[in-house]
Amino acid sequence: MYHTKRKKKNGNKILLVCFGIFAIVLGGYIYKTKSDTYSETVQNYKEVQEEVADVIVPEGTNNKPKEEKVADYKTTFKSMKERNSDYVGWINVPGTKINYPVVQGKDNDFYLTHNFDKQKDIGGGVFVSYNVSSPFLGKNTVIHSHHMKNGTMFGTLKRYKDKKFLEQNPYVYITTETGQYKYKIFSVFVEEANKETYAVDFVDNLEFYRFANELKSKSAYDTGVAVSQDDKIIMLSTCSYEIENARLVVSAKLIK
Repeated sequence: MYHTKRKKKNGNKILLVCFGIFAIVLGGYIYKTKSDTYSETVQNYKEVQEEVADVIVPEGTNNKPKEEKVADYKTTFKSMKERNSDYVGWINVPGTKINYPVVQGKDNDFYLTHNFDKQKDIGGGVFVSYNVSSPFLGKNTVIHSHHMKNGTMFGTLKRYKDKKFLEQNPYVYITTETGQYKYKIFSVFVEEANKETYAVDFVDNLEFYRFANELKSKSAYDTGVAVSQDDKIIMLSTCSYEIENARLVVSAKLIK
């Protein structure tokens, strides 16, 4: 009887050890798989970034005459458009890792799981809402991307939750076929995902003005930037985790 119990205890210990080893191996495999996947996302976009590195740079770092810059923008836009017909521009946010091509698909689903080259990618892409009729030309252009834990895509947008960071990095740059455009951030907030937050069509300028000021009133802190009915804005949106189904929304107005 004693030997039977002892064998049973030893058997249980062996099972626990085996289970522990299995859990460690499985955990390591999952971690490696995720790391490899993140690395693929980084590599995929690094190649695209290198292709435009000499052209798409923040204001003040390119000393070429304006007419030469515009020619470069047109050439780069054509090159990106040939690579992906959904290409609509490039976004660069100094102080973050956000430096990506921007696309617009037929829906808001495809680029959640596909990169700029339309390959399956956990990081997805940076994309304008499908219902924006004229990206960067209309009153409001909404741009989405994933909040990746390794900081890629819109993973570093969360830095704007800190007012001091905004004060040091208040601008967003959008580059299109016609030039590079400078936006200044006027609102940063987190809320539950809400379709009304992403309105892109307005009856008139007054309706837009009310909408833009509502965005400003939601801001977690005062940015000191006013908005008017004549402004054009962009909204950068990504997941946040303060509440269920939360979104971090950073809005900026065109200033140049």
